Amino acid sequence: MSGVLEHKCPACGASVVFDAKKQKVSCPYCGTEFEVEAFADKSEEFKNDAVAYGKDNRKSLNADISQGSAEGMFDNGSRDEGAFGEYTAEADGDKYIDEEFDLYTCNSCAAELLCDENTVATKCPYCDSEIVFTGRVSNQLKPDFIIPFKIDKKAAKKALVEHYKNKILLPKVFKDENHIDEIKGIYVPYWVYDYCVQGSAVFNAEIVSYYSDSEYDYIKTDFYDILTEGRCVFDSIPADGSSKLDDTLMESIEPFNYDAKVDFQSIYLSGFLSDKYDVSSDEVESTVKLRAESSLLNELRNSVVGYDSVSPKYHNIEVTDKNLKYAMMPVWILNTTWNKNKYIFAMNGQTGKFVGDLPIDKKKLSIISIISFIIFFIIGALIFLR
Repeated sequence: MSGVLEHKCPACGASVVFDAKKQKVSCPYCGTEFEVEAFADKSEEFKNDAVAYGKDNRKSLNADISQGSAEGMFDNGSRDEGAFGEYTAEADGDKYIDEEFDLYTCNSCAAELLCDENTVATKCPYCDSEIVFTGRVSNQLKPDFIIPFKIDKKAAKKALVEHYKNKILLPKVFKDENHIDEIKGIYVPYWVYDYCVQGSAVFNAEIVSYYSDSEYDYIKTDFYDILTEGRCVFDSIPADGSSKLDDTLMESIEPFNYDAKVDFQSIYLSGFLSDKYDVSSDEVESTVKLRAESSLLNELRNSVVGYDSVSPKYHNIEVTDKNLKYAMMPVWILNTTWNKNKYIFAMNGQTGKFVGDLPIDKKKLSIISIISFIIFFIIGALIFLR
């Protein structure tokens, strides 16, 4: 087990961070930049040098830098959950992260956040309450993959400012620069499913025709039972593993581009917070299963064409195969409390897609309404006097 997570620059020994914009490991002190894999290789060289000089205690030289490249760090294959059982990692070293993390806990919402030694964490991204350092933890479940941040903080703040622009009824606290600067990048835990579903469905269908003779108008309705069958394969259906985030909010910032996923390396976490999952794969299973089954049923419905009306009668759909992966996804979050109500802004840290409800300042609305009324009253009076 390594010490607390802290990645060091091989050139100057200072702490490095992952630069989301450049997609490189960057040292803010000497300016040296590394590709992620190259940084891992440099870290491995330092480790070997330490052993060669008899410094077996790695804390004396490269205490907590990445321990080698992604290759061989863990099984790249997906983990089959079996017959809808709970996700469990094998009790071997490859399934757990070989570093310790600083653990911060929110006394208000009980969120548990992990970060490296250089990440300053003072407020909870979920409820905006103070968070406190509660110790160090190890043996964290290693993600099967991670999607790194591609949107840096500067770009996230710019997008937020653009979102606020021209919204004159927005309370000032939302536009305050100091508040916008509190936006936080966090890796959110996700359970990601690959599903194969197949089945059949019967639909009630109708064809309505109209005709007439010399005496009457007629309406003829033909009724049909339509049987359809099909099979769908779904790659990467996500379900967030954090109870602190609203599921609808997280679904709204989808999709993530899974072509950009990479093998997990702890260097990607440097400079960001990461959430500990507190929703098990077993708890989200039914939601994911329903999502897949509903998608297949919708496709079966769309295959029934040529009728005036179609309605479902019954269906039989089952999951025939599945795989489960544990992953970390990048999200920018800004939490604001105003008039005792909480407002959350969330941005996909990879694609830049963002969502968030914005309040209306009722005082501003009242003032604008009064001014508008006065203006229209004056205009109306002038027209009447003419």
